[in-house]
Parts: sequence; structure tokens; C-alpha cells
Amino acid sequence: MTVTRGGLALGAVLLLGCAGFDGFDLPDPDANPPWVEPAVDPQPAVEPEPPGPPPEIGLLDGDLVVVPATRSDDVVIQYSDWRCPHCLVAYPKVRDAVREAGAELRFRNFPLSAPCNPGVSREDPERCTLALGSVCAYRQEGFEDFFERVQAGGDALAELPGDCLEDPGVAAVVREQAESGVALASWAPRRSSCRWMASGRRWTGPTR
Repeated sequence: MTVTRGGLALGAVLLLGCAGFDGFDLPDPDANPPWVEPAVDPQPAVEPEPPGPPPEIGLLDGDLVVVPATRSDDVVIQYSDWRCPHCLVAYPKVRDAVREAGAELRFRNFPLSAPCNPGVSREDPERCTLALGSVCAYRQEGFEDFFERVQAGGDALAELPGDCLEDPGVAAVVREQAESGVALASWAPRRSSCRWMASGRRWTGPTR
């Protein structure tokens, strides 16, 4: 799998939730799966290989660049749903590891709610609202504060301007982010709640 920037192919890791997540290292394509001492089932689940090559995952203008690159061309993309507890546990670990590696971390919303994600059928308006709120907070340079309020169970939307949550442009960003993850999810059907993709290789992490 490649992520492109200016025609250059960059390494990428994509995370969609992780049960039992207990650590993260930017993986070498020839290394072992990128988790450290998983708290649940130490053996990765075995899945059939998906047909065909992985989809191209390009960079989006609407990506939330939460960690800018300092000395590496690697780009890490994390897809998350704001009501996924494992995603909330994983995010700061991924963020800190990416920052230490000097790479770039881009956050994308993948809310499990049909009104803002064409890849799911369930409806949960709160998931969409929190996704919208994350984009608004990012635009106000308050993404980390927003994350901490969500993680603490507080009212993460209280300090955001209401007109931002109603902005069609913000909704379009969330939908574009979610749509970019639909092809990836289709290529690697979920059988556990932790999936890692890096440079065309795939690992499936500890299951529930």
C-alpha cells in the first residue's frame, strides 16, 4: 500500500481500532506485526488474503495533520471512530511513537454511522457529531484538547462554535475521510477489531 505526496511513494500504516492495543512501533515491512505485548490473545488472527492489490490511499486536503513530519518521509494515517474505546486508547500511543520517529500522522474520521459514512448501515448521530467536532477543533488548533475531553467523557462540543458544526464544508471533509476508508475496509474485511496495513502488507491484531 502506498500513500503519495507530490508523486513520491511513502510508507503508510492505517489503524482501524485495536482491542488489547498496548504499544506501537513504525513497522519495517520485513518486521513482525507492529504491536507490543498485546493484552488480549497474543496470537494474531488468521485471515484469508484479500483478492488483488491493496487500494491506493492518497493524501486528502481535508486530512487532520496532528503530527507534522520533522525528519522522515513516512506518513501514518489513523482512521478512528470517536465512540471506539480502543481507538481512544491507541491514539496517544500512535501519536507519541510517530512524533518520536519524526514522521507525519494524519487523522481521519471513520464514524460508524450511516449519515456521514456510506460504508455502514447503522445510525448513531452522536458519532457523526463528534466527527464534525474534531474537524472544527482542528481548525481552531484545539484537536488535542478535543481528544482529551472525549477521552475523559466530558462535553467535547461545548467550546466549539455551533455554526461550525452546521458548516456543509465540515460535513464534506468528514464524508471524504470516511469514504477513503471504505475501500480499505472492503479490501481487508474485518474479523477482529485491530488491523494494520503497511506498504502492502497486512496484519490482524489481537481479537476480543
